[in-house]
Amino acid sequence: MPQRTPSLFHPRRTLQFGGGMSVRMDRATDTDLLAWSLLSRRYSSRTGLADNDVLDYIDQRIDAFRDHPGIVLLGDLERTVFGYADDPDQPIDAEPDEEQPNRPPHQPHAAEDHRIGEPQ
Repeated sequence: MPQRTPSLFHPRRTLQFGGGMSVRMDRATDTDLLAWSLLSRRYSSRTGLADNDVLDYIDQRIDAFRDHPGIVLLGDLERTVFGYADDPDQPIDAEPDEEQPNRPPHQPHAAEDHRIGEPQ
């Protein structure tokens, strides 16, 4: 079984941003993570609930993107910097979304990636 650093990352997990825009984590960029962070922080300020694990994860990955300017996609960053190893048996999300209110809902498989700032 592949070894990995504990992470919120799963290549097939989908980050949803509203307005029909989403991206699979494997294809997410630093801009996508910033948008996810803003949504999480906005939700946190409205509800008083904070998911510090999500915000810490995003902050660490954005810092890593800055430290590795040649890496553009989160999937590549996870594999190269954080040692993620693909495991086909790993569930997409081990925790139900209802218990993690700051995490955007996900879909197991997105038909298309919709990127922030890119035309569809």
